Parts: sequence; C-alpha cells; structure tokens
Amino acid sequence: MFIIAGIVFGGNAIYLWNINIFFPGWWTIFIILPCIISMINNGIDTGNVIGLSVGVILFLNAQGLRIPQYMWKLLVPAILVIIGISIIFGSKNKGGFSAQINTSSKGGHTEYTSIFSNQDINYTDKEFTGAEAVSLFGGMTLDLRYAHFSSDAVIEATSVFGGIDILVPADVNVKVNGTGILGRVHNNINKTDDMSMRTLYIDATSIFGGGVSIKLWKSAC
Repeated sequence: MFIIAGIVFGGNAIYLWNINIFFPGWWTIFIILPCIISMINNGIDTGNVIGLSVGVILFLNAQGLRIPQYMWKLLVPAILVIIGISIIFGSKNKGGFSAQINTSSKGGHTEYTSIFSNQDINYTDKEFTGAEAVSLFGGMTLDLRYAHFSSDAVIEATSVFGGIDILVPADVNVKVNGTGILGRVHNNINKTDDMSMRTLYIDATSIFGGGVSIKLWKSAC
C-alpha cells in the first residue's frame, strides 16, 4: 500500500499522471486491508473480525449509505459482548493442551497483579511452581531466567490495556496458547521439545494494549 501510494503521489508531483485516490472513505482501507491480511496470515479471530466489520461500516457510511443511528449505538456493546464470548469459549476449547495445563497446575501458583503501575518479578535461585499474572493498564515483567523447575509449571497471563514480558530460561520446554483480542501475544521462542527437560505451559490472553511477550533467554557464555 505504501509503495503504491508513493508511486501515485510521485507521478502526480511530476505530472506523469493525475490520479485521485482520495475517494470518499479512502482512509478506511488502512483498517480493512490489515484485517484481511491478518485473516490470511493468522486465521480468523475476534480481533480481525471486529476490525473488518468496523472498517466496512465506516466505508459504507462514507460512501453515502447511511447506517441507522441505533446501529452505531449498538456497535460498542456488540463488540464488548463478542469479546466476552470469545474469552469464555476460547478458554474452554483448548483441547489436549487444556488438560496438560490442568494437570500441571496442581502444584499451586502465585498471583501477581499490576494495575496502573509497573511491576518486576524476579525468581533468583528460587523454585518456580506456576503463576497467574494480570496486567490492567500497567506493565509487568516475569523474569524466570534463574528460576528452578523441579516439575512442569503453568503461567496464566492476562493483559488488558497493558503489557506482560515473560523471560524464560533455555533449559525448559515452552508451550504457548495465545488469544489476542485487538492485542497480540508475541511468542519469540522456536525450539523443539526435549523430553529430558521440564515444560512451562503459558496460557496468554491479550486484550488491547501492548500484549504478552514470551522471550527465550540464552546465557552470554
């Protein structure tokens, strides 16, 4: 899109042509096209469906197709209902991974909450048995680089208008389930399972905001 726009504007500037791309509602392309690309690359999810629906409605409205006022009033409530339903059913439909999480969760976990603040949790020479991390309009870093894993463990991370960074050591397997609703779950780990190592299960949900980022830490030596 940027390349095409640059060529069109450049040609107009030196009078090679005179193309007017500013049709009514042209700006909605920057909402609609990224949502379509997201559907192609990542599949259909709640975020890109909502974004595409809003973009199409705005485009039709700009083209002169008047949307009834009551539909605009119902748009935000409908989005909230869709997000809520996706959270409920998304957490219940994780298949075998959900069973593994439930089995590993029996060891107990610690709860961390960050609301309108930043919080750094460091496990230095401590055993990690699991955690529930919630960031609401805030930021959180869960540093497990020097943690001890005597058994499999689970992290349930939820970020709403905030961000959570999870740093994991290289000597554990990591399996991630990510749900992004107008937010993203960044899984920067790509390695094969080693049956001799413990497994860290991360169930991450990101609603708006910076999202949840899982990063693999490797020693400099």
